[in-house]
Amino acid sequence: MLGNDTASALAAGCPVVVKAHPGHPLLSRRVAELARGALSDAGAPPGVFDLVEGVEDGVDLVRHPAIRAVGFTGSTAGGRALFDIACARPAPIPFYGELGSINPVVVTEAAARRRGPSIAAGFVGSFTRDGGQYCTKPGLVFVPDSDAGDALLAAIEEQLLLAPSQLLLTEHMTAALDDHVARGEFDRRSILRGCAAVGETEPVVVTVDLGRFLDRHDYFVHECFGPFAVVVRYRDDRDLSVALAQVEGSLTATLHVEGSDDIAALVEQLSSRSGRVIFNSWPTGVAIAWGQHHGGPWPATTSSIHTSVGATAIRRFLTPIAYQDCPPALLPEELTDESAVPRRIDGEMVSPSRLRA
Repeated sequence: MLGNDTASALAAGCPVVVKAHPGHPLLSRRVAELARGALSDAGAPPGVFDLVEGVEDGVDLVRHPAIRAVGFTGSTAGGRALFDIACARPAPIPFYGELGSINPVVVTEAAARRRGPSIAAGFVGSFTRDGGQYCTKPGLVFVPDSDAGDALLAAIEEQLLLAPSQLLLTEHMTAALDDHVARGEFDRRSILRGCAAVGETEPVVVTVDLGRFLDRHDYFVHECFGPFAVVVRYRDDRDLSVALAQVEGSLTATLHVEGSDDIAALVEQLSSRSGRVIFNSWPTGVAIAWGQHHGGPWPATTSSIHTSVGATAIRRFLTPIAYQDCPPALLPEELTDESAVPRRIDGEMVSPSRLRA
């Protein structure tokens, strides 16, 4: 499928070669046909877009000297292997990998007490959206160990029974989800399940206390593709800070709070572990906007300074260059006084009309 990586690279004037996903080869080929046709209709030269299939061809692409940058979305293990190949080239190239994101959520006592039912509905709707197959799925939720937290969990259980079951993209993904749940060795009291139609996957939420989370944090902070999420009970702010210190980098972090909450330290801690901090909402919607940042610390992305979604995503596929004391006749057309492109001079935005005046 073609997304922001392809659009950004084409907008920057780069030819694009896409490696098809093995889970939908026929769809990949059909979308590639549509892309070639659209580019041809727009006047693009032949060969500006192409498609390859197979793991070996994907690896060869990363090694090929004509490839100057790579965009990747997938597993941490697969992405790290390709990232290492890109860095090991005789001339290393940028590798914009989106590898894994647990997207933590914190619900304060005040928020759970005041908005428990709506938080439960939003959470279940978010982590089950399209079968939980979003990179921004909230997979780890911290709730207070209190009566308000109990009521919130009860509301989550009610919402799970209303959530639809779904088919995941591939049988392998379904098997991986089942295996991940089995490896958790949860007892019946700690697993909340929705309903499943025949052959489909039901949404699952597991609940653990802080002690178990810390004992097996490697398991609990690992992203699991599909409608699966973990709820951790915490007692106070110190517990919460200790738990969040075990969470790796994510694309997003979400806070459900009330105006009376003192959250300055919490916001600072979450800001150091995510590329986008959300307040009293949910992270699965990713607006294509100037202010968007769809990136984050490792392993969310390999390059947290760039966004893969939004107006500035094109910067990943641009080559920065400065021309100092360059004769006007040798400047690129966009930098000449006759150009219709606005630019900054000593930091001030200058319109083409002022340049020609």
